[in-house]
Amino acid sequence: MIPIQYNYISSFSRDSILTVVQGKKKGLMNLGGRTILQPDALYQDLFVMNDQRVGVRIRNKYGFVDDRGRLRIANRYEGIGPFSGGMAAVMIRGSWGYIDKDEVLRVQPHYTEALPFIANTARVRRPGGWGFVNRNGKETVRPQYDSVTVLPTGRYLVWKDGRKGLVNENGRELFGAKFDFLSDHANGFVLLGRNGKLGLSDTGGIEVLPVIYDRLYFNAARNFYITGIEPRSEKFTYKP
Repeated sequence: MIPIQYNYISSFSRDSILTVVQGKKKGLMNLGGRTILQPDALYQDLFVMNDQRVGVRIRNKYGFVDDRGRLRIANRYEGIGPFSGGMAAVMIRGSWGYIDKDEVLRVQPHYTEALPFIANTARVRRPGGWGFVNRNGKETVRPQYDSVTVLPTGRYLVWKDGRKGLVNENGRELFGAKFDFLSDHANGFVLLGRNGKLGLSDTGGIEVLPVIYDRLYFNAARNFYITGIEPRSEKFTYKP
């Protein structure tokens, strides 16, 4: 399929594009062995990404070629991220924003970091912390968090000053970062803990059980919760 003539062949992406290196020249090839981009020393780097786009560095500037090797977005950027859902992060004058496939600047370059879009939301960072932005460039949650993690439910666990909160899939804050413990269950409920006590809310932010329980267990097999309050200990003095 591919003749033995290259110094390096990358693993293929989900777009089935390979990066090949021949001496000091880099190019692109598909899994059928067809050359997409003839190896050339002009290409300093090639980054196989998603959405039928490959990042390219030419003369220390970054752009994108498509899966047929055509330069679709000229090498004018200081840095690029992968396309995700038709949007890609780009660096302009030291700050990150987002463009679409037509190279329309959809999110202004205001950020020190910009991660790929997941559905309609992207995580962005300013010096004050992490926040969320939508495809129209609107900050749905202002940058303020110390860190952000995507959960298996698709929602985001956020930290601030050692406390935890929850942001939904569309970048809307459900629970502010004021809890010592937070567990986002896949059944529409969120287990919350604060000051050694536990409670339960739904993902709409409505309190189901107040944060007053010493024990709160979730039985996933039967989809129910067991609560408990420990009796207060009292001291007794025995006088014979």
